[in-house]
Amino acid sequence: MDPCCPTDQETWQKIASKHKNTLWVVFFLNLGMFVVEVVCGWMANSNALWSDSLDMLGDAIIYGLSLLALNQETAWRNRAALFKGYLMAGLALSILLLSFYRFYHPVMPGVEIMSIIGICALIANIICLILLTRHKNDDLNMRSSWICARNDVLVNLSVLIAAGGVALTASPWPDLIISAFICLYIFKSSLWIIKEAQEKLKPLTLPIRQTIDPH
Repeated sequence: MDPCCPTDQETWQKIASKHKNTLWVVFFLNLGMFVVEVVCGWMANSNALWSDSLDMLGDAIIYGLSLLALNQETAWRNRAALFKGYLMAGLALSILLLSFYRFYHPVMPGVEIMSIIGICALIANIICLILLTRHKNDDLNMRSSWICARNDVLVNLSVLIAAGGVALTASPWPDLIISAFICLYIFKSSLWIIKEAQEKLKPLTLPIRQTIDPH
């Protein structure tokens, strides 16, 4: 084979190298924002910030799994995507339970902290989304990572809306309601990832059938 014409494996290695650089950046951005949001969410008594901090932690884990899956075969990358879908669903349900608890034990959140941290998180996740958009159609592993980043941008906008609602109403209810919607949106996205991963893995799990020539 002409060395000037890369094989499929060589082509994939080049793509994987670009994926790796992108995933390391978004991994550290999400991990850093998780620490910031979990501390500030506690200081502000904001359920929306806590929800977003857990989402950031989940995404950091998801990006870490994406990094581990990069040099694996397609089946392993699809299995990683499937696990990420289940992880997203689990996080969404856990945050939803926390939201229900807060409905019965409401606390007035700090609007200033919510707004400042919400803007910082939004900027960080817009950077992640821009970086991942270039690779969203490369494979399911990267597409699931892009979906996480897209969700994060929408979640951050929701946190800012919640902060505005709290400021206007002088009530914790906008924070709690937005938090519940965040959970439902993340859960819906996780179901899409699970379905896609299962569809791609299905041909690999079907038994090999031998055809017998009747003649």
